[in-house]
Amino acid sequence: MTYPPNASPWDVPTAAWLTWLRSDGRPPESVAVRRTQISRLARDHARHSPWALSTQDLADWLAAHPTWSPAYRRAMRSAVRGFYAWARATGLTERDPAQLLPRTRPTLPKPRPIPDQVVEITLDDDATTERVKLMVELGRDCGLRRAEIAGVHTRDIETVRGVLFLRVHGKGRRERLVPLPHGLAWRLRAEGPGWVFPSPARPGKPLTAAHVGRLVRGALGGPWTTHTLRHGYATAAYQVDRDLIAVRDLLGHSSVATTQVYVLAPDDAMLKAAHGAQLRRRDYGRETNTAA
Repeated sequence: MTYPPNASPWDVPTAAWLTWLRSDGRPPESVAVRRTQISRLARDHARHSPWALSTQDLADWLAAHPTWSPAYRRAMRSAVRGFYAWARATGLTERDPAQLLPRTRPTLPKPRPIPDQVVEITLDDDATTERVKLMVELGRDCGLRRAEIAGVHTRDIETVRGVLFLRVHGKGRRERLVPLPHGLAWRLRAEGPGWVFPSPARPGKPLTAAHVGRLVRGALGGPWTTHTLRHGYATAAYQVDRDLIAVRDLLGHSSVATTQVYVLAPDDAMLKAAHGAQLRRRDYGRETNTAA
C-alpha cells in the first residue's frame, strides 16, 4: 500500500477500513463512531506504522487511559480488534496484534431514569424550541435513542388496526414499531413531509445523532441526556406489568439482560421481594423447630 507525501501511515488503511465497513450497508453514524475510535489510536501512535505495533503496545495504550469507562474501553477494544482483523484478512499485515487483547469485563451500571419534573419543566420552558421539545418527547414517550430521534421521517408514522405507531430504525439495522401518542404524531406530521429534523448543513439528510444529543442535553440541563429519557421510558413501561419482554421489544434490545440495565425496579417491588425472602426464612425456621 502506497502513501501520499506527508500523509500519516494510518490514513490510507483507516480510509480503506471505513469503506469496507460501509460496503455492507452500515449506518453512517456507526461508521463515524468507528472512525473516531480508530483515529484515537492513530493519533496516539502517529509516528508508527499500524503494522509495527505489538499486542503489548496495544495493551499499554488501553492501560494508559484509566479514566475511560468500562463501556468505552470495551468499544475501543472492539474497534481495534475489528481494524486489525480486517487488515490481516485483506493481506495488509501477516499478524493480528489485537487478537490476544484481554477482555474488558462488562459492568452493570445503575439505571438513571430522568425525573418527570425535569422533563415537564423543560417542555414548559418558553426557551425550549418546538423542535427540541419534539426530540425530548420522542425520548420520553417512545424511548428512542438519539440516533433514532435524528432519523425520524414522516413516512415512519403508520396506523395498524386503528393504532398509531412509529417505525423506528434502530441499531444493527433492526426495525421495530413503537406506539405513538396521537398528539405527538400530529405534531411530527406538521413538520413534514420528510425528515422531521432536517440538517441545514447537509441538504436532504437529517441532523446527526451527536447534534440531537447536544440539543437535548442543553435543554434538559445537568446530567440529563437522551439516554436518561430512554431509561425513564423503560422504567415507566416496566412498572405497568413488570414485563421485561415487552420492554425489551419496545426498546429494540436483542437481550433482556440489556433491558435490565435500563429499568430501575420500583421501591414496592424491592420491598415485596425482600419481604418474601424474609417470610421464607421464618417459615424454614418454623419447619425446623417442628421437626425437632
